[in-house]
Amino acid sequence: MSDYHGSMRMADGSRVSLTEEEAKELWQVVKQAGKDRAERLPDAKACLTALSSAKDRMRELGWRDSRYCPRDGSTFAVCEIGSTGMWSAFYHEPYIHYADCVSTQGPHVFFKAMDKLTDEERATLVRGDKTVSDDIARMGEMFR
Repeated sequence: MSDYHGSMRMADGSRVSLTEEEAKELWQVVKQAGKDRAERLPDAKACLTALSSAKDRMRELGWRDSRYCPRDGSTFAVCEIGSTGMWSAFYHEPYIHYADCVSTQGPHVFFKAMDKLTDEERATLVRGDKTVSDDIARMGEMFR
């Protein structure tokens, strides 16, 4: 067996095995990213500074802590720490509903009014919502 192996999920939901070379290359990218991250963020203080700066920048870009999201049933955009996606969401006590899941409110989820999104943010949201919709449809077909 190879030292390097793995699989990737395709747009249609299927999984395809990586070749040994693809898996090795991916692993090298992951290891390099870790080294780069360690150089940029050598200790806890640097990490905390980066987190604070990122949250400040999100506020400057118009994103707010989800604890302050609309509670009137209206739709708004959300993004969360640990993801690069954006989705349409709404609040229904006590959760924010988006991407076929729910989340508690808090500083790990940001919200922004739909009419305040930049063109790039709106495109990311449209892609995120479409991916979720396609995934749900695909799951529904599995049970027919």
